[in-house]
Amino acid sequence: MTNLQFDDRDPLVMFDPDPARVLVCGDWHGDSHWVDLCCETASRTGADTIVQVGDFGFWVPGDRTDYFLNRVERGAQDYGLTIYWLDGNHEDHSRRGEFNDPVDRPSTIYLPRGTRWTWWGRRFMAVGGAHSVDRRIRKANIDWWDEEHLSDGEVEYASRDDGTPVDVVFAHDCPSGVDIPGIGPDSKHGSANGWPADALYEADIHRNKLRKIWGETRPRLWFHGHYHIPYELEWEGTRFIGLGSNGDVLARTVRGLSPLDL
Repeated sequence: MTNLQFDDRDPLVMFDPDPARVLVCGDWHGDSHWVDLCCETASRTGADTIVQVGDFGFWVPGDRTDYFLNRVERGAQDYGLTIYWLDGNHEDHSRRGEFNDPVDRPSTIYLPRGTRWTWWGRRFMAVGGAHSVDRRIRKANIDWWDEEHLSDGEVEYASRDDGTPVDVVFAHDCPSGVDIPGIGPDSKHGSANGWPADALYEADIHRNKLRKIWGETRPRLWFHGHYHIPYELEWEGTRFIGLGSNGDVLARTVRGLSPLDL
């Protein structure tokens, strides 16, 4: 295994050697049944690794959270998988840094924002975070946190030039400028269907932060969730792949990744 340090403030992230194949999964939202489906799909398609792109299900302490995390770890071990996840907007952001536990959850690993690693001779990076357009119906520090947004320091860290180009980004959100199908004032995600204009404006501000990270790294591939809209498009030299979420048709929420795709 390769030891990679996020920075001096954050826990050590352990990475397995090059996976045979990776299954990239969209939002899980704490859905244990969906985790089982994804683990079975990974095994059936020859993947030994899952990367889940946020809105994972790491919520406030309690029986529901414990049950979900136990199911994730059990699924990983039953199918011989390692499951890496990054944070979405809907997580308990007050406890993100406490997640990784090689004793209780050796096969379920949180990827802090800006974490980079190498598989198949290519450089990968994880960038969590997004804006909750529904925060008005949530309670601060109970089911949404200001830390859902990338801080300026996290943006700078994820944008750093460490001498090795970034090839693939796993993110929860998507940079501004990418025309995600179905996103706009007349769509089901727009203000015409309930999201207030100021919430959409704040979401765009957060997407500008990801635009900076994208502009500094220019990866070949950018996977993300958050919008629950499966799509794929080429924009400014990067192929953006959006994934659906739990409850959708499974094939719309996962994507296989192997060295041949790179």
